Amino acid sequence: MPSMNDKIGGADQLDFGGIISAPFKDKDWFKKSILMGLMCLIPIAGLLNLMGWMRVISDRRIAGGDMKDVLPEANLDYIGAGWRLFCAFLPIVAVLMLVLFVGIGAAIGIGATSHGRGGEDAIMGIAIIFELIIIGLSLVMTVVNPAIYFLHIVDGEPWASIQFKRIWETIRSGGVQYLLLFLAFLIASMIAQVGAIACYVGMLVTLPLGYAMMGAAIADYARLTKPQPTSFPLEGGTGGSSGSPFGVKL
Repeated sequence: MPSMNDKIGGADQLDFGGIISAPFKDKDWFKKSILMGLMCLIPIAGLLNLMGWMRVISDRRIAGGDMKDVLPEANLDYIGAGWRLFCAFLPIVAVLMLVLFVGIGAAIGIGATSHGRGGEDAIMGIAIIFELIIIGLSLVMTVVNPAIYFLHIVDGEPWASIQFKRIWETIRSGGVQYLLLFLAFLIASMIAQVGAIACYVGMLVTLPLGYAMMGAAIADYARLTKPQPTSFPLEGGTGGSSGSPFGVKL
């Protein structure tokens, strides 16, 4: 098992090269990527489908076998899996939105009951405080994102974002390897956004590639932390491995 005493590099370490090159091992990577990118133009459903596609990539690589390096076919069969992955983040997103609305409500309330320079200063102070809170929570979310993905995809936790103890245990037990997982997600996210340079048209390819790399990163982290992996479903839209209340294919 990984620990905080792990060194970076060598065997039994997160394979950065394998993660970045994972999508390109499929000879049809460009065709599948651009088709998935085009589907992302469908409002909401397109992004959910891409998230589910990433989930299936992780499942295949964890399961191993002849299909582990083959990207799933580009179609809309992954919306159900993507919806369940979205729901894993939904509770914590709701908390962030609640904090934002509380801040807006407080500012409006003070503005309605106060006048002059004192009221303006109070509103400004509240705005700054809540902005700092939102920034802090956003930074925390960036750090724990890979753990939430891991808990949902690998452990089948339907409400992963509010499993605070398990999130912390995933980060703590991963040690240096979790830091590498976080960096892999960061690099994959940067690659996903590279296409924006070409008037956003390039994101039709780079966005699916970034998600595919995230899926590969989750699978490689599971290789280190789950030496006896559970068998996972390989088809899109079939959902988590246990306990999800959203088990119906959409």
